[in-house]
Amino acid sequence: MMGLFESLDVMPSCSLAAGLEHMAQDELLLVAAADTHRPVFRSYRWAGNTVTFGYFQSLSTIEASFPDQALTRRWTGGGAVLHGDACEFTYALAVPATCAFFKLPASESYLAIHEGIARSLQAVGVAARMASREEASDTKGLACFQNPVAGDVLLGETDEKVAGAAQRRTRNGLLIQGSIRLPYDIPTELETALAEALGTEQTTMPAASSDEIADLVEAKYGRTDWLARKP
Repeated sequence: MMGLFESLDVMPSCSLAAGLEHMAQDELLLVAAADTHRPVFRSYRWAGNTVTFGYFQSLSTIEASFPDQALTRRWTGGGAVLHGDACEFTYALAVPATCAFFKLPASESYLAIHEGIARSLQAVGVAARMASREEASDTKGLACFQNPVAGDVLLGETDEKVAGAAQRRTRNGLLIQGSIRLPYDIPTELETALAEALGTEQTTMPAASSDEIADLVEAKYGRTDWLARKP
């Protein structure tokens, strides 16, 4: 099966980490992609429950809806997502500005990524399909999985939204942070299937250094003014 990209750098699956560290690592993917001029992909797990919420969302609204949860603001947009159980698969993809994919409109890049996710879910036995424009909701919910938009991935048996993503575009490239949520444990083969759907040829690359991650957490994601910034 041909992947979305001819070549893809894949970071090893991340061990359990906190939300602040994951957000820092995802942003550092753009640095890696800009250096290599190749898309970079990673997937990861969470050390306890964490709610990530979009760059343009209000902290007070999120706190009222998710009381007593650890909160982390993402660099990307989109809605809030509760992470941390076996029913979720979280990933990040960075595409360098030198890649033709970077120049696609946001709606087209969103659709292309979710087509790859739908194929990978089907490959591991999950009846997934793409949401049509007719099925898209006009209402933007607080939570990412609350209302599907055109190009989201639905579960065939129930029409439940099972995949969503958010994007951030900079002069260095495009960062996509996404989550796949099923009503049962994620199949162990999904990580490999998704990497194959994204990259025809894959190369393993090391993760960002712990010092780089810690520095970005201290400078940005761990700061109160970042968490509480006005949308």
